[in-house]
Amino acid sequence: MFTLNAGAQGAVLELEDSIVDLSYFLKALHDTERGFFLQAKPTHVAPFAVVEGILRLSDKYNVQGLRKRAIEHLSVLYPTTLRAWDRAPKLEAPHISDHLEVIRFAEDFDIPWIQPMAIYQVVSQPLDTVFPLLQNSNFCVVQTVHP
Repeated sequence: MFTLNAGAQGAVLELEDSIVDLSYFLKALHDTERGFFLQAKPTHVAPFAVVEGILRLSDKYNVQGLRKRAIEHLSVLYPTTLRAWDRAPKLEAPHISDHLEVIRFAEDFDIPWIQPMAIYQVVSQPLDTVFPLLQNSNFCVVQTVHP
């Protein structure tokens, strides 16, 4: 998780986390005045990479408040009811590869209720867009069968 090195200059905490994820996580923890991530109810959705990084580290370091906010941001993009879908703000949709990531990490972070809408978003795309992404990722194995 981390290493603490004590040297002549003082203690240095070395974290194994991504620098990008860590910057989002620390900003979300400490930037409460400007509301970077902690609005009472998200009125906009943070970029997917931000939500993903905060979710990953809040889960790892057991920061339940940030984990809850990350899930709320995802719930705006991936609502669980038709009514919520109809009422959802029209936002710039994440890239299809982001939907594939959501499907994958929904299991890892125990948030399966966002998967149906993420799957819907993927299957709503043209096949010539979806198949290359599936073939070039470790999401699943796609084989082309030639008769």
